[in-house]
Amino acid sequence: MELREIKDSEIEKVKELRDYAFRVPASGGEADFNYWVENARRLGLFYGEHLLAQVLTYPLSVSILGERFSMGGIAYVASFPEYRNAGLIRQLMEESLVKMREAGQLVSYLSPFSIPFYRKFGYEVFTEKVALEIPSHALPNMGDVPGRVMRFSSEDGTGISVVRELYNRFALTKKKWHVDAR
Repeated sequence: MELREIKDSEIEKVKELRDYAFRVPASGGEADFNYWVENARRLGLFYGEHLLAQVLTYPLSVSILGERFSMGGIAYVASFPEYRNAGLIRQLMEESLVKMREAGQLVSYLSPFSIPFYRKFGYEVFTEKVALEIPSHALPNMGDVPGRVMRFSSEDGTGISVVRELYNRFALTKKKWHVDAR
């Protein structure tokens, strides 16, 4: 068995394992997945030419209390069922953490299938997804608000640049935001 980076020419193997392990399509579609898989650090465990397990690490950044950190986003952690419980994912996760440290990615996020499993690697739950529906009549009337709503397309790149500029202006400030929850 060989632990190594997955080559560009082997991306189809990543997709095969993804399709087997994650039967629900990614919300961003195939073009979005292609972008991320091409830009990720792809680690795999191989037996000859066969990909047995994989871990992808996305090169991202995160703002924590107004300070920006390089972040490794862990995704598509998977192995074929006949190789589960053999320690393959453990090997890949440990190597991924080493590679993240070498790359200066001191923070790492993931969306775990099993919280106890990822705690072994130092991960902890810091947020939970909560869905909340508020009927429009329950919201306060804010009166007229200056500004306008505009639709942007991400196909021409303007949408993402506007979102990035707004994020950098507001999320990366050291301001303490106060929410009055009355």
